[in-house]
Amino acid sequence: SSPSLPSTERIDKDESAESPQLFGKSRYLRSDDVLINVNGSHVQSSVHSYTIENLIPSSKRYIRVRSCCKDKCTPGITTQVFTRPEQPVFFKVENVSMTAFAVQINPSTYNRFQVRYCNKYSSCKTLFTSGQATVSNLTPNSTYDVEFREGLKDVNGNVVLGPAARTRVSTLSLASCTHHITSPAGIITSPHYPDIYPNGVICSWLITTAVGEKINLVFEDFDLEYSSMCENDKLSVYDGYDSDAPLLATLCGYQALPISSSSSQLYMVFESDGELREKGFNVTHSTSCGGRVLASGFNEQRIYSHAKYGEAYYSNHYDCEWLIQAKAGRVRLRFVAFGVESCSKCKCDYVKVFDGDSASSSLVGFFCGYNLPKVVTSTSSSLLIQFHTDHGSTAKGFVFAYSAVQ
Repeated sequence: SSPSLPSTERIDKDESAESPQLFGKSRYLRSDDVLINVNGSHVQSSVHSYTIENLIPSSKRYIRVRSCCKDKCTPGITTQVFTRPEQPVFFKVENVSMTAFAVQINPSTYNRFQVRYCNKYSSCKTLFTSGQATVSNLTPNSTYDVEFREGLKDVNGNVVLGPAARTRVSTLSLASCTHHITSPAGIITSPHYPDIYPNGVICSWLITTAVGEKINLVFEDFDLEYSSMCENDKLSVYDGYDSDAPLLATLCGYQALPISSSSSQLYMVFESDGELREKGFNVTHSTSCGGRVLASGFNEQRIYSHAKYGEAYYSNHYDCEWLIQAKAGRVRLRFVAFGVESCSKCKCDYVKVFDGDSASSSLVGFFCGYNLPKVVTSTSSSLLIQFHTDHGSTAKGFVFAYSAVQ
């Protein structure tokens, strides 16, 4: 005959059962004791199983196993078990940049969340968070498969995970935050402005205008993370084509003064780190006459008195200054066209030419009217040209050509 099998008997509540002292303030969510009774003297299996059903999802249960004989029971062994959540975690991905993205997870009965992210070029990585986290050190212009799970860690360090919620995140490309601006005026803003800018971003703007004009920046709004040396989030402004040009300013904090370039190019770089984030900036860029130009060869280059030369007369209250410098040799200046208000002794609108790099240098030309001025050649490597207009009549303006000569 086959050995008798163990029978089970449910006891709805064991009033005599003591709560485990091991877990201090912890308590049962429900109290159901199950008795597995071994009958007779037959040899019994050393393994007995019982399925506990109808538990609460996302909950913690304590299980105590004791051995009893007649009216005596051993203290038993107690462990804790976590039930999985029924639904995947609800989350939101935000502030995606070239190298990072942020994760915001809704509050839950679970206190730990697993974030696992992979792309086809690297191995998967996993991090745990209590509700929000920044995933960083990513590759620009890459797509990551991201998986989120609720989880709890028990006293033994084991983690119980819930069902996965999945999404796909694409980091920004380097090109998406690199800008070349050629319009004479406009607005530049930080990423996501007026919302908070993302962490881990590097954006650049190269502004280029016509030779003989300079670029002006006016900050309408400025709010970056403050640090004493601007070593965290910062906006760097360079007087030229790239970051090798002279540095005009490194800006952070909450205030920025107007900035002007000395030539027809200006380069800006915005960098944010992985810490605090602020609103960002809103800057207006415009162009005006004047600036520093380089006569780098013996071929002539031209500069116009104002941006709309040939379409409209120049404006009143102009004060423009061009510094022309020869890379080698001297500077030769030749007027191609000339039309400036004629006034006694050129007291109204006029053009002055100085043989040097400042207005304290020798005056070698003082012109107004409509006749082409004489050719001027510097005795050094620099010529300074000043153009002034008053409140009276205006005219078509002028065009001059410059070159380097021996």
